[in-house]
Parts: sequence; structure tokens; C-alpha cells
Amino acid sequence: MPRAANDVIGKVGAQTRGVEKLLKRIGFRYADRIDPFDGGPHFTAPTDEITLVQRTRRARIAEIFAAGTAGAIKGLCAKELPVSPFIRIVMAEIRDLGERGVGIDADTAQYLDLKAGDEIVTLPLD
Repeated sequence: MPRAANDVIGKVGAQTRGVEKLLKRIGFRYADRIDPFDGGPHFTAPTDEITLVQRTRRARIAEIFAAGTAGAIKGLCAKELPVSPFIRIVMAEIRDLGERGVGIDADTAQYLDLKAGDEIVTLPLD
């Protein structure tokens, strides 16, 4: 191969350095492999070591509160569905209530047709 090609194989390009930084920040590492199609590096991580996975919580809704309630933070709220598309995810205001479960804002509860006691998946994005 030409030297110019060899010099870039396995290296992160200028356009994807931000992606590399993001992947490393959430737990991915260079896997000592290159992509056979574009020559870029492969990054991998055991699922349970990815910080976003670690922060994801499956819980029952313990309360539904008004938007803007103190202590609420922005996060993703997911409702699993029995038919396609199988999951619906929205940005929500959520509160971790420990052993009691989680709280979500009333707009999210209405949009996802949720009530107290329903099981959801949340990912805080604080």
C-alpha cells in the first residue's frame, strides 16, 4: 500500500475525534482492531462497563409530579411496548426516589400513557 494509506490505517480521522472522545468518556477502549471497510479503529466495551448503561434504571413509577418540581432532572424515559416499535422514549423530568421507585413529570406520563405503578426505564442526563 502507499505510505499515505499506511499512515492513516487504524487512526481516528479529524472528523471523528469527537466521537472517539465520547466513546472513551463512557467506557469504550481501542480494541487493537481496524475496520476492514474504512481502515478506522474499533472501540469496544463490556456492556456493564458503559456508564450510560450503568446509570440506566428500570423502576416502577412512584409519583407523577408537575413539570418544574424541585429536585427533578432531565433524563430519558422509556416505555416498553408489546408491538412495534416495541419502545417509546422521550426526554422527561425525572426524580430518583430510591427504593420507592421513580417520579416522572405529568406531561411525560400523559404522553406515554403511564400511571403510578407502571414499570419504566430511565436514564438521568444530569
